[in-house]
Order: sequence, then C-alpha cells, then structure tokens
Amino acid sequence: MAAKSKKKAGNPLTALEESVKLVYDGKYEKARAALQKLIDDGQVEQQAIATARTYLRICQNQLSSKGEPEGDTAEALYDWAVVLHNSGEREQALKYFEKALKKAKDDKDHIYYGMAAAEAASKNADKAVEYLAKAAGARPERTFQATNDPDFREISSNQGFKDLIKEHSQLKESA
Repeated sequence: MAAKSKKKAGNPLTALEESVKLVYDGKYEKARAALQKLIDDGQVEQQAIATARTYLRICQNQLSSKGEPEGDTAEALYDWAVVLHNSGEREQALKYFEKALKKAKDDKDHIYYGMAAAEAASKNADKAVEYLAKAAGARPERTFQATNDPDFREISSNQGFKDLIKEHSQLKESA
C-alpha cells in the first residue's frame, strides 16, 4: 500500500498550531474544519495526528449540545476532562481524568499529564509533581512538555518540580 502523499501547502505543524489556537479561542467550528483537513490530507506525522484528533474531539464535544462527554471510553472521558480544564473547571476536570484513568488499559501517561496540568494550574504543586512523575515514568518527554506548558507556570519555582525536570534532563543527556 502506498503512503499518503503530503500536500505542499505550508508547514503542517504551523497549521496544527493555528488550529489549536482556534480551539483555545473558542472558534470550534473553524478549528474542527482545519483539524479534520489536516488529518484527512495526511499532512502531519502520526504523533501530531493523535494531537489533532484529540483537539478535534474537543471541538466536537464543545459543539455538542449535551455539555457532557461523547461516550464512556477512556479517551472520551479524557477529552471531556481537557475541555473542562481549558474552561477553568479544574475540579470537574480532575474527576473526569480520574474516570478516564480507571477505564484506560494502557497508555495512561497523557491522562496523568492532564491531571498534573490541572493540579499545577490550581497551584497544587505536590499533586502536580506526583502526577507528572507518573506521566514521565512512561514518557520522559512529558517533563520537557511541562516546562513549555503555561499550566505549569504556577509551580515552576517549586523545588519538587525543578528536581523532576532536572532528573529527566539528566536521563536524556546520558542516553
């Protein structure tokens, strides 16, 4: 089977970034269309496609009139938790992250990362570091992601956070 050809229109990662900005700006219809086009055209690599699909589900959830997750799967619960988190409803988000965690069979690092982000944004540094360590246990790059995530600004001066980042940066250097 031949691989999908990638269109030569602009930088797909820039297009993905612009689509995500539309989500954060609450322009869900435009974001949904742009994300779906990126996925359908095969313009982005597999990891970026997963990110695009997550934000696409967020758009779909926001556009649904129900105001609740579209399903009871780990991913649907996770996506809804992200929507709540991005809306500033951290406590509700954590409840859905926990539900997602219970349903997830494997690949839980993104759920732990979401929980860490919600706790960090709520200035609960100890819990944030605990969840981030669990996420980084499966995917060490989660610590690098956290250093660039605005949700973690509130705890960036926390010694536990700094130690975790330092530990994982040393692991990366020795690899």
